[in-house]
Amino acid sequence: MTAAHFRCSTVSNGESDTRALGQRIATRCRGGEVLLLIGDLGAGKTVFVQGLAEGLGATGITSPTFTLLHIHRDGRLPLVHADLYRLSGPAEVADLGIEDVAVGAAVLAVEWPDRLGALAADGRLEVRLMVASCDRREIRLCATDERHAALLAGEPAAGGAEERPAS
Repeated sequence: MTAAHFRCSTVSNGESDTRALGQRIATRCRGGEVLLLIGDLGAGKTVFVQGLAEGLGATGITSPTFTLLHIHRDGRLPLVHADLYRLSGPAEVADLGIEDVAVGAAVLAVEWPDRLGALAADGRLEVRLMVASCDRREIRLCATDERHAALLAGEPAAGGAEERPAS
């Protein structure tokens, strides 16, 4: 694949679907992946990360809203789970030192990544969760490089094809 972006979308009909998507993506992680989770409160970001953790073999995933950063080392790969909701922007994020703990073999999952600003990685998988109804979510995934596009192998492509960024 030579495209800068690969997109796919799916519908989740409940937490089990969202969790299963996270598990499937985790099985394709090799370390060094960055997943940015975008969505309103209650959209399912933490549920997706719970599935990601289960797929990696990590346990004890809860929303880290009050501690901001959890590092789970008990799985196949370390999982760094950050929830930046309470932070105001990149200066406060820099103080967390995410880049110091999310290096090498770790998988980084960031909730509320808009707080990252320019600190957001160029190579990443954006997971956008949108509430359609009480249990139903539309989930759009966008990989910005080939490494992260490999995480989407087997997921249905949006419109059935690769989407290339506008030039």
